[in-house]
Amino acid sequence: MKKKQKILIILLIGISVFLFFKYGYKSIPNYTKESGSESVLIWNYNKYHEGYCLEENRILSEEKVFEKALGQYFDKYLQVTKNLGQYRVEQDLFFGYLKYNWRELKKYNIKSPAIDYYAIEDINYSNFTDVLYEKYNPRKYGSLGFLIVFFKDFKAKKVNPMSIVHIEKNIAYFNNILIMSHDTARYSIYRNCFFKNKNGYKVGCNIALLDDNGKGIDKKEFLKEMYEEDKYSIRVDNCGNIKYDVEFMTEDLKLDI
Repeated sequence: MKKKQKILIILLIGISVFLFFKYGYKSIPNYTKESGSESVLIWNYNKYHEGYCLEENRILSEEKVFEKALGQYFDKYLQVTKNLGQYRVEQDLFFGYLKYNWRELKKYNIKSPAIDYYAIEDINYSNFTDVLYEKYNPRKYGSLGFLIVFFKDFKAKKVNPMSIVHIEKNIAYFNNILIMSHDTARYSIYRNCFFKNKNGYKVGCNIALLDDNGKGIDKKEFLKEMYEEDKYSIRVDNCGNIKYDVEFMTEDLKLDI
């Protein structure tokens, strides 16, 4: 074989390899990866866009994807909230406030709840705001108003949110009132969660925020059936993994403290 022919063959092989890696591999979402994506062969790329979860080599039902994504949402959101709580303690950002609360806690013989999810039984969402403000007495309880209502009057119990979820199509409802205690004065009340499949899967929850520093729930807004995608909805891949970086979100939210 002549030298020119060898050079031509090597050149053709090089071009073929280059084209294969350039066009034979494409990127797809994979939110288990730090980058949020991975490169796969073109036939796997096509399978992904047909709806396949490549990890399981099958198309998962939307309900299965929703269920897995929602479980990750609750786990990761809780971890970020705990990280922020620890940061406040380390930075003494509300030391005086906590000291005041501890005296009040002792006065009413109630313990400070851990940052976690809690369920309130025997009350439904339709009458929750009425019952809440019937019990809530800031003049009597001071800065512990909601804490005493939730954990003494309503006897809120720690819960895994997924154990009280029931899914109807693209909406997740809760069998009991679901709240998250951020610290002794801030709470998230979960109304429902939603799942969208528009330009890719997305998951999010409708949450009412309140605290004992004066922010309460607007009854009309709380009861509104809100399932629309918003800026807080989170992207989900075909396997139900969510695009939510705990470390990044912790650092980003520290800026708002």
